[in-house]
Amino acid sequence: VIGVTAAGAPAMARSFAASAAVSTESVATFADGVATRSPDPEALAGVLAGAADIVSVTDDEMAEAIRLLFRSTHHLACGAGAAALAALVAQRDRWHGRRVAAIHTSSNIDTPLAATVLGFVYGTVGGAMEGALHGVPSVALSQYFGPATAASIDPFAAARAHGAPVIAR
Repeated sequence: VIGVTAAGAPAMARSFAASAAVSTESVATFADGVATRSPDPEALAGVLAGAADIVSVTDDEMAEAIRLLFRSTHHLACGAGAAALAALVAQRDRWHGRRVAAIHTSSNIDTPLAATVLGFVYGTVGGAMEGALHGVPSVALSQYFGPATAASIDPFAAARAHGAPVIAR
């Protein structure tokens, strides 16, 4: 398992390196799902127990990953949700020729930020833009397995069962 965090929010990466909680004075990232100044103790314990590495990605890398996901799958991720793909793209030479799972974890992006990242001018096409971008879902396991089964699927276990390292935020 490779953890991913924003370069502008280095608390988790620094905590992983120190094997103890390290807080920062501020964060500078649009990826609010990883924008923490101090890691949650339970989350840090899980990372220390199970992660092999922590990779930091920039806001520009996460924005490009959002665009790549949207272009290739028509699913709209938030910055944190696209962080794993951003890390995979940034480290493509490291993973070349290997089977890897990049877990897309959330789609919690607001309409103005989505419009900015995707290159639209928010509000120029009236309500159609809001409807087209707001609440676009991420890939859901329930699409493939049904809601009852999807709730019981551990994506990390599924990736490992297929011999794939897992990259997730």
